[in-house]
Amino acid sequence: MAICLMYHNIIAADAQGSHFFREHRPYVVTTRLFESHIAAAREAGWAFLSPLDAVRAKAQDKALLLTFDDSWENLQAETVLSAAQLSGIFFLNSALIGQRQMLARADVRRMCDAGHEIGSHGLTHDFFSTMSTQQLRRALFDSKASLEDMTGREVSFLSAPGGRYDRRAVELAQEAGYSAFFVSRPGFFHGARDTFVVNRICITADITEKRFTRFIDRPATGIAYRHAFYKCARLWRRLVERPPGDAA
Repeated sequence: MAICLMYHNIIAADAQGSHFFREHRPYVVTTRLFESHIAAAREAGWAFLSPLDAVRAKAQDKALLLTFDDSWENLQAETVLSAAQLSGIFFLNSALIGQRQMLARADVRRMCDAGHEIGSHGLTHDFFSTMSTQQLRRALFDSKASLEDMTGREVSFLSAPGGRYDRRAVELAQEAGYSAFFVSRPGFFHGARDTFVVNRICITADITEKRFTRFIDRPATGIAYRHAFYKCARLWRRLVERPPGDAA
């Protein structure tokens, strides 16, 4: 029974949340809250998987894998992980690296050298499901190549911006050479070695320490509730979000 958690940006204080786009703010978590999640998990007997564990071994019982989406500056996340002697997977939008309030190329290389895994989050934050096949191919192939150039290491993992993906994205991700595709579908983590499309649980700013503890105490119940909501939302998106013609 392992779970992959999806965070976004970790900030020092709530006031810093105003720097982010309005639609992104619910996903911004303070350092204090992030630290409380780690402490609560350890107190409840949960272990933490390293990115290498996720690749090489099957997920162990009561283990958490930490992942972070988007290319915003995330130095607070690095600080907390370092203090807790943990590592995570950072999924980055390669075309946004170096822009204002975003990570710089040197940051990406440093994070990689510190033991964190760098994964692709596409070129920008455009949704995979709304791209033409040609655009989608560029997003998956070019971002992988760009991040590998920055880190000097293979980029094996991909995550879908906004959790939006379709069958084309899965097929092209496999063709591009990714070993696992992390999405926002709620479910248990069964190990990246055995499952190409990886479930994750999205952690938002309203997940207090109490709510987080309640979730990890009864994860099956929490995941079942989240999955039901996810299926309804995904069905709605299929009706309103359609990719443009492949001629685009």
